Amino acid sequence: IKIFIKNPVFGVGTGGYQTALKEMKKPEWPEHAHPHNNFLYLAVSFGIFGIIAFIWFFWEIFKNSWKERNTLLGFFVLSTALVIFVSGWVDLQLLDAGTAFLLAAATGLQNGFSKYSNEQGS
Repeated sequence: IKIFIKNPVFGVGTGGYQTALKEMKKPEWPEHAHPHNNFLYLAVSFGIFGIIAFIWFFWEIFKNSWKERNTLLGFFVLSTALVIFVSGWVDLQLLDAGTAFLLAAATGLQNGFSKYSNEQGS
């Protein structure tokens, strides 16, 4: 939180967490690769703009998939987004390649929702 307060607008950049932590930590503090929280990671790395983009991204997924929750595809997208969003409070899911791929796939599967298939004239 202290790193975010020092760099609230743009953050310290991608991969800047460890560098910023080394500058402010005491020698007896343990090394940490990341803050183990999606929101803290985004706040430190990308500032307020990163947090806003992250919230907007998930808001759109929740909004779209909630309307389709009674279909298999909609339920899958909604469940995937909820699990990643909620578990992101206690672990950094975004840096894991498997979780990132699952989120990307679920996001892309929204194209199969009736909202988007009707817009394409099918």
